[in-house]
Order: sequence, then C-alpha cells, then structure tokens
Amino acid sequence: MMLHSNPVTNSQSRWLASMAVLIAACMLTGKMVAAQPLSISVSSMHIPVMERIAAQYKRQTGETVTLVPTRPPGALTERVQCLETRHLREAGAHSEAQSCQDRTDITISAQDWRTESVRPGGSVIFAIAQIALWSPDPALIDPRGNVLQARNFDWIAAPSPESDPFGKAAFAVLIKAGVLNRINHRLLYLPDSQNVYASILSGQTRLGFIALPQVWRDGQLVEGSLWIPPLDWYPVIAMTASLAPDTTTDDLRRVAANRFLRFLLQKPIRQILLMHGYLTPAGLVSS
Repeated sequence: MMLHSNPVTNSQSRWLASMAVLIAACMLTGKMVAAQPLSISVSSMHIPVMERIAAQYKRQTGETVTLVPTRPPGALTERVQCLETRHLREAGAHSEAQSCQDRTDITISAQDWRTESVRPGGSVIFAIAQIALWSPDPALIDPRGNVLQARNFDWIAAPSPESDPFGKAAFAVLIKAGVLNRINHRLLYLPDSQNVYASILSGQTRLGFIALPQVWRDGQLVEGSLWIPPLDWYPVIAMTASLAPDTTTDDLRRVAANRFLRFLLQKPIRQILLMHGYLTPAGLVSS
C-alpha cells in the first residue's frame, strides 16, 4: 500500500511564507532593541563621574551607555515643537537631536535619604553625595570653615532648601555651625547647585555651597579653596539609580537596565566614585 502525503495548497504556502517573514522580523527587531544603548538621565554636575562609569561598563561588557543631561528645575521647555536638541554625552561623546518623546531607561538623582524610596526591583542607592563650601579664591576658605564666623564676604550662595537636597544640607550646616541668624541677610538662594556654581564663577558671589563632585576630580580639589562639613551635620544625600516606568514594562530593556544597576554596586565603581568626591559606605540600600 502506497501512502501519499497531502500536497501543500497555495494558500498554505502563502501562510507559511508570511509566518516565516513575521518570525524573522520579530527576531531582527528583538536584536535591534537589545542592541540599542541604554539611555540614562543624569544632572550635568554628575556627568563626569557617570562618564567614567559608562566607560568602565563598556570596557567590561562591550555595551554603550548614553548620558542625557537633565534640565535644571524651572527651565523653559518648548511645548509646540516635538523635537528638541539635547547634548547627549557618551563615553566617547557626541551631540545628537532627539525627539522630546524619546525616553530614558534609567534616571540618576540625588535625594534626601530620609525621603527617598527604593522601589523593589527598580532602583539602587549606589553612593552618598557630599556638600562643600567652595570659592575659586584659594585663600578665602580655610579647612575648618571659619570664614562663616569671620563673615568677610558680601554674599554667600546656596541652593534652595525647599527644592534641592544640597540646599537642605547647606541650611542644616548653617544651623549646626550657629551662624544662620548672623548671615541670613547675606544668603542668596538659587534653584540648585548648578546655579550656585555658575554664580560663583561669574563673580556674582565669592563663595557658596555646592555638591563636592562639582569641584573634585581624581581625589583632589580642582581649584580654589573649600570646606567639607562633617557628614553628620546634614541629612544624608543618596545617589539613586532608578528604572524609568516604561522600562519596567519592556522585558529586553528591563534586563539590560537591571544589569547596569547591579554594575553600579561593584567594587571597581566604588573607587571611581571616591575619586570624584562621593562616598560609598557599607550597607548601601539596594533591591
């Protein structure tokens, strides 16, 4: 008895061909998505250390990380046009134009440790930021901060304690030092540490409270003079890396982003952080 297989009809052939094309397209799309570099939103003042970390990540994994500077608080945005120019800095960096609808995978932010929430499976606290009283004048500030008592300045700039964790820290330091009431009329509050740094460089003020990493490179002060207040004088400022909401719903992006979060907690990264003025105490909170 001879068995005959049923011939494949033309409609079945077309269906099989369509499925093959669809499967190939899905596989190609998956590879393209996986190959796209992670995009990380980070404040400009933290970009130098993140560039070093991104470069180390690329050397270790072969994967590229793109850094997207966040807009400072209160910055004007163009709501009519969807395209905006953002300076994207990679470890090897260049500028690109991105759609305003494009999203980042991870956000790096500084928060008061007491109010920061760590989302299970979605964020890590990988470092502690410090504040510093800084001036480009190498003779103005002594290592003990006695300039606050001497008051040989017209204005002293500080980030807003209402909206900036470094501002809260500066306010606490002035109270702890017992000088807030005496110099309150000389305080110039600005939106954030970046604005304080700019006001000092421009000569608007001679000194001010900023984030230490803004003037600290390779384990030393870049220029000027500074005082680093004791860490227990102000609320701990936690550096947090968090997955963007959209990333948590995309399996490929979530896996890649979580791999980077784990990388931030590795020992070699701690040394990079220390060289840029951050602290990495034992018992960092992670999830």
